[in-house]
Amino acid sequence: MAPEENAGTELLLQGFDRRFLAARTLRSFPWQAVIVLVTGTQLRSPILKSQCPQARG
Repeated sequence: MAPEENAGTELLLQGFDRRFLAARTLRSFPWQAVIVLVTGTQLRSPILKSQCPQARG
């Protein structure tokens, strides 16, 4: 593999790792604490409700 192809592959893998790890981090985020803080405020948006099953209640 040519050096420039290797560098491109390395960047692609780094981007994938970053996005994959970010998704895992979001799933493990303490969403229940956020829900408690924003309950009854304007911050409790449809996006939060759609992303956090606990917020649908």
